[in-house]
Amino acid sequence: MTNIKIGEIYEAKKPFPAQSDRTGGNSKHQTLRQIQDSIKQSIYAWTYAVIIDCCSSYIPKQGDTGDNLVIYKITDNSIFPEVISLNIFHRNPREIPKIANFGDIIKLNDIQFKLHNGSLTGIIPSNSKTMSFNIFSCIGDNNTPYANYKGQFHTNNDHTSKLEKLNDWVKNTFSYEVPLCIKNSKHLTNLSFCDETDVITRIVAISSLGTQDNDPIVCICSEANEIAQLVIPNERKKLLKFIKPGDVVRIRGVCYEEKVLVLKYYSEILRIPNEFKCLEIIEPCNMEELNKYIGFYNPIAPCKVISSFTSEYMMLPVLGFDKIFKNYSEKHIRIDGFVVKVNMKNREILLTIWDGVKEENIINVYVMEEKVNEFLNGKSWEDMQKDVIGYNLKFQGIVRKDYDVLRLVGTSLI
Repeated sequence: MTNIKIGEIYEAKKPFPAQSDRTGGNSKHQTLRQIQDSIKQSIYAWTYAVIIDCCSSYIPKQGDTGDNLVIYKITDNSIFPEVISLNIFHRNPREIPKIANFGDIIKLNDIQFKLHNGSLTGIIPSNSKTMSFNIFSCIGDNNTPYANYKGQFHTNNDHTSKLEKLNDWVKNTFSYEVPLCIKNSKHLTNLSFCDETDVITRIVAISSLGTQDNDPIVCICSEANEIAQLVIPNERKKLLKFIKPGDVVRIRGVCYEEKVLVLKYYSEILRIPNEFKCLEIIEPCNMEELNKYIGFYNPIAPCKVISSFTSEYMMLPVLGFDKIFKNYSEKHIRIDGFVVKVNMKNREILLTIWDGVKEENIINVYVMEEKVNEFLNGKSWEDMQKDVIGYNLKFQGIVRKDYDVLRLVGTSLI
């Protein structure tokens, strides 16, 4: 997609449309084959087509127009399995709509077509006022576009008929056969180190690499026993606009290293609808390793505080567990940690508490018999056990040192 000679296809001004059949203010819609057969130099036409590939907005290396470029690969039932390129020159990448699915339908309005190296090519210059397009999902029966470019959408009976017929063709055809450029996409199961490739995979998890809105996103991809991660920087989160965990996707233009997919500057991600059976991939098999990946990137949920203590101890500092028995002179000590074990011993409750910092920082705290009811605060013994142990259940309390024994005081469950 990047080997584009701008000067050969780009025209800043729109020439007079040599062939355009206008009736009632609208041009008759033609198939891509009809456009191709009637073209001499360049014409302007209205047509419906199917998007089978695209790239993100980028600045071409050749040419000095200052424009960005997006390329859609499109086809229809008149030329399939052939495809043609639609080159969209633009100033602001944010104006270009995100394509949701492989197989979505595009309605092209007054678009310039010409032959480039013997192949039909569509061109939309950045300064065009009349050229526009609308994008329709191939999923479901919605006749309203989910995205528009440089123009509003107006429907009529002819539109509904053409859209439904093309949508039926998409679903019937792509269930069994897809264009060569899609068929040649690699899978995680047959990837080796390479400079660039296109990949079909399943995104099984999407997680933030931080807590801020502008932090990167990591996608965990999997097929059969293979797992790879794909990091999406903040400025490219638009790639995931329509993607959710469990979706099979086609990622255009990525580099592959050991279990890592790296985006190129023009990479794009399209969802592959479940209806296209010929593009199905094997479900993940190595669930243990996959869960490790997902668990590693999933942020830890905020802790829930499960206990409270009386206000008279509020000003006490929280003391690390490794310092409690090291010449600490205060009789009462404030602790924060996680209950990892609960036992009943001689009508006392024994809590084993970890500070969440070092593995060896564990203390035993006794709830004396006369303090048990106050500590339970109306909870039963059975409820207490399940309500206090958990990786995100924070225990806060006050302990009193009696030589080498810690006893809970002034503390109750919430």
